[in-house]
Amino acid sequence: MTPAITPQHPSFGPVRWRMAPRLILLAALAALLPSGVRAQDPPGRPASAPISWGSEQNDAWDSAARRTGAGLGRVEMGLTAAGGVSTYRSVSGDAYVVGPYDELEVSLNGLKPEKWDVLVSPQGTVTLPPLVGAVPCSGIRLAEVRDRLTAACARYYRNFRLEVVVTRLRGIEVTVAGQVVSPGPRPAAGLTRVWEAIQRGGGITPAGSVRSVRITRRAGGEESVDLYPFLFFGREEGNVVLESGDHVYVPVAKRVVGITGEVRRPGLYEFKEGESLADLLALSGGPTAEAALEKAYLERPLTDQQRDIIRVDLRRSADAPSFPVEPKDGDTLVVPAIGSFLGQVTINGEVRKPGTYERKENMRLRDLLDLAGGCKASAALSRAYIQRVSGDEKLQLLYVNAGGALRGDRDANVPIQEGDLVHVPDIRRLAGVVAVRGEVKLTAAGLTPVETTRLETRAGTDVRAGGNNELRFVLADGMRVSDLLRLAGGPTASAALNRARLVRIGDGGQKEAADVDLALVVGQPGGPADLALRDGDLLQVPSIAVLQNTVNVVGEVVGTGIFETAGGMVKRRGVYELKEGDTVRDLVMAVDGVTANAARRAARIERRGPDGRLQRIPVDLYRLLVEHDESANVSLQNGDEFIVPAISDMVYVLGAVNAPGAYEFREGTNTVLSAITRAGLSPKARLDQVYLMRADAGPDQKPVKVDMSAVVRHGKIEKDPGVHPGDIVYVKSKLITFAEMTQTLANVSLLRFYWESFR
Repeated sequence: MTPAITPQHPSFGPVRWRMAPRLILLAALAALLPSGVRAQDPPGRPASAPISWGSEQNDAWDSAARRTGAGLGRVEMGLTAAGGVSTYRSVSGDAYVVGPYDELEVSLNGLKPEKWDVLVSPQGTVTLPPLVGAVPCSGIRLAEVRDRLTAACARYYRNFRLEVVVTRLRGIEVTVAGQVVSPGPRPAAGLTRVWEAIQRGGGITPAGSVRSVRITRRAGGEESVDLYPFLFFGREEGNVVLESGDHVYVPVAKRVVGITGEVRRPGLYEFKEGESLADLLALSGGPTAEAALEKAYLERPLTDQQRDIIRVDLRRSADAPSFPVEPKDGDTLVVPAIGSFLGQVTINGEVRKPGTYERKENMRLRDLLDLAGGCKASAALSRAYIQRVSGDEKLQLLYVNAGGALRGDRDANVPIQEGDLVHVPDIRRLAGVVAVRGEVKLTAAGLTPVETTRLETRAGTDVRAGGNNELRFVLADGMRVSDLLRLAGGPTASAALNRARLVRIGDGGQKEAADVDLALVVGQPGGPADLALRDGDLLQVPSIAVLQNTVNVVGEVVGTGIFETAGGMVKRRGVYELKEGDTVRDLVMAVDGVTANAARRAARIERRGPDGRLQRIPVDLYRLLVEHDESANVSLQNGDEFIVPAISDMVYVLGAVNAPGAYEFREGTNTVLSAITRAGLSPKARLDQVYLMRADAGPDQKPVKVDMSAVVRHGKIEKDPGVHPGDIVYVKSKLITFAEMTQTLANVSLLRFYWESFR
């Protein structure tokens, strides 16, 4: 038997033959051929050259990776194709098109079995033993090759069956470029697909895209393919077969989103337009059994190293079949474990990594400061504060000592609650300031703005002029009321020394006031009455004349000055100096207007008459301030109390009632019946046509019809749905005259105003 000959094909490695001597000559001639045909560049494309992954792109991608899910990596980089650079691959499918350099195994089964390993020559022929000779086989399917070889052998053999298998595919050369580790031309086996070609280029870089890979065919044409269906779902639809000379270009990924937590395959995934969080969840292999899908959240990087947290409910239901939040580049979806998500907290100001963070169990101030990377050198550690919404929806401001918390002081290391916002201010913006207002000699001197400016210039940073006859001074170490009084020139002769007041922001974030007897302060500096000052303190020195004519201000006005806590509710209170001829408009302008929560139609003045009886005078601030109707203006008297209630504290009764308007909500009498009773039913009221609009139901709600006839006439109390703060009750009239229609339209206008106030 002829020994096996193993010539080296110049481009595609060893080819093993068992051939007759005639084929040895063909093999020798094949060895002298040039080293394969280099993959040519298609028209319009420059000659192939190695493409390196630039350091500039690396830096940009590293920055993006730091913003997206710390510790997560591109999932595609962990997926590898069949390793090695061998071009060996066999195929027996009849559809394969045979070409030069394919190695075939031809098996002849009959009386005298034969088996030949043959190579398709560069000319496209297959040569069998000398009796058969060369048979053209290039460019045709494997089934047709078998038919041709069977016909050629039939001249010399009888009663046989021929089998042909491609034992080694011919080699091809493809060029891999773009975001791959080793770009350039790469040898590959026939039937090589896109993903295998990328692996032959060392795989993608961290910035590479596998969802928009561009393929330029040597024969002409270009296509873009998405490899995710192949990589994650096993479908070959995008992983197309390459031909020799094809170019594969891997671009930069445009949008990468991370997913971590209770999912089966956490990591960074490339995202295309139109895809949702449901697609991201599917790519990650789905949630684990411990996933709390309803508590998932999206971490989104913002500017200045800050992050936002967006709550998303990943549960699928009939009510929520899709996820409305569209992920952006750099986002990370966090799927916490059941029972592990305790809400979110925010920290900003002079910390290294401000943003929103997940609150952990037993979290304290020190823990949050550590998560934020610690404080900057410019942090005013002793002036940090926490904004917190209490259970009754009131905003609290809690001053904390961040420096003490960082030093391990347990008292300073306060617990952090869900929704807290921690702010660490800049010490450069906190040169402590104290102020004095009222009857002191500098403010009483009647300085013009120019003279005040000159005073500031002479005093340097020691004094600044404020509004409303107020002077501000830099807070010195150990400064007391006596020092502030001395800097302000001392009290005037008309100062009410025993009625001064020191106003400051307390530890709870609310204004507090302490009475100060300036006679004792002046007589004994440093004594018990000479209080130490803190940043932001305001010393009010009233006039004797002011105390003789005043109006108390209560409720939803901006500048009431003092905040008191009563029964768990925060009430605004203040004292206004009454001047001759002052009206409600003058008072509102003096206190800087009303708040957004003010029930402007429901303001009132409470006044004691000559007989000592309390009078209530309604004041329509909407007519006065918005419509500029001076008939709504009311003159003030000494001792009046001006009250502006909040919208949320009122119930509105309109329609066929004797006194339509706003009524204070009262606990214990919170029924529709009590509301219309207080307003007084008119004789034409239709008790079966009462309508209720809830304040918390939104602007698109439909009024709820209430059959008060059943409640009043038949005692069916259960038919009364009750009223809540801010609700509107409308009673329809039996007959509507022209005048009543005008009144109804006015009521509807009023109702619309109230309703707009809720929004």
